[in-house]
Amino acid sequence: MLVITVEYKAVAYDRSITPQPDGTYSFVLRVGDEISTFHDKSLKEAQDMMEMFESEVFEGPEVPWSVFYPGSEE
Repeated sequence: MLVITVEYKAVAYDRSITPQPDGTYSFVLRVGDEISTFHDKSLKEAQDMMEMFESEVFEGPEVPWSVFYPGSEE
C-alpha cells in the first residue's frame, strides 16, 4: 500500500499598518505562514514600507484562482 504524506501551508498575503499606544506605527507583512513586523515607525515610514510590496487586492477579470476564489461564473 502506497502512503502519501501531504503538508499544507497557509497561502495568505496581507500587509497592514497598525497604530501603537505610544504614537508610533507598526508595519506588518504576512506571506504564507511567515509574519514580519516592523515597529516604531512614523506613519510616513510605515506607508513608504507598504508601497514597496504588492497590493493584496485583486479585482476584475484577472483575479487569480485560489482556494478563496476557485473560478468565475461564465
